[in-house]
Amino acid sequence: VAKFAESGTALDYSTYLGGNNQTFPFRISVDPTGAASVIGFTSSTDFPTIDPIQASFKGGAEDAFLSRFKPDGSGLAFSTYLGGTGDEYGYAITTDLTGAMWIGGSTSSTDYPIVRAYQPKYGGGPFDAFLSRVSLRPIDSIAVLKAAIDNLAASRKISAPLKDELAEELDRASQAIHSSNVEGAREAIDCFELEILIAAFEGQLSNVNSERLAVAGWDLRSLMSEPR
Repeated sequence: VAKFAESGTALDYSTYLGGNNQTFPFRISVDPTGAASVIGFTSSTDFPTIDPIQASFKGGAEDAFLSRFKPDGSGLAFSTYLGGTGDEYGYAITTDLTGAMWIGGSTSSTDYPIVRAYQPKYGGGPFDAFLSRVSLRPIDSIAVLKAAIDNLAASRKISAPLKDELAEELDRASQAIHSSNVEGAREAIDCFELEILIAAFEGQLSNVNSERLAVAGWDLRSLMSEPR
């Protein structure tokens, strides 16, 4: 995994990612903070994991893996296997405004990990598709959302005063989380969403951006009660 400097003439960072057997990266997605997330598959039994959902290789020929680097590339912020006792191949990834990673691929496992599943059982045949969403911790999601708002302001899609108002509520939510004040964090997110509603009503935000930010606020509130 490598990141080139903006000039394209040097590397900001470059690293191996793998274990004691074959590892294939398939797609990469970069969130608003600059953190790169990689999806792929591996047959390594010692693939590097950090704060994993699944700490070990589950079986079959391959397990999918999902790894998120720190924005400066100095290390892994999160890394996990994802699979069952069959074969998993991770093919697709995108990240949203809260840094949540949406991944897709193929599985032959009848015990692939499922949560609130549309289809709770393996359908049959050699492979089924899988779609999974992996959220960050609320404090990390807030940092990603703040960076997204900064990017919107830099591209003049929101005004500087609105950016400051939204950032203030996100800072208040972050401070509340650090103080283990969940209700205070929820209240700050409610105010964040209210600011978006007012801005959209007054024409300060396009429908697309107001909807994206509103969904991000809803996701943040959900994370307060259901952290990954």
